[in-house]
Amino acid sequence: MFVPTGPVALCFANAGAIFYALFTFSITYGTNHIGLSRDTMLLVAVACSAVAFFGLPVAGSLSDRYGRKAVFTTGIVLTVVVAFPMFWLIDRRSVLLTLTGYLPTRS
Repeated sequence: MFVPTGPVALCFANAGAIFYALFTFSITYGTNHIGLSRDTMLLVAVACSAVAFFGLPVAGSLSDRYGRKAVFTTGIVLTVVVAFPMFWLIDRRSVLLTLTGYLPTRS
């Protein structure tokens, strides 16, 4: 059976690009443009990564139940949808709101 590797590779590249664009750039954005401390932004990133540590097995379970393609596609779409609200919440200069903005992109 022929499996087109080009579209599959683009899907995974898209997921990686979304992660780096949102997660790593937002740390720079929060520190350089908003004025939050680097320690605060890194603490938010670590907290969200801890949430993701527990969220990944849940995503795996959903993948087993509903199929990998559906879960993967849903994850990418939801990450793109929450990207702009995430930066809006970071702009509020509140640690709690910044954490709230990060969580959907990491879990």
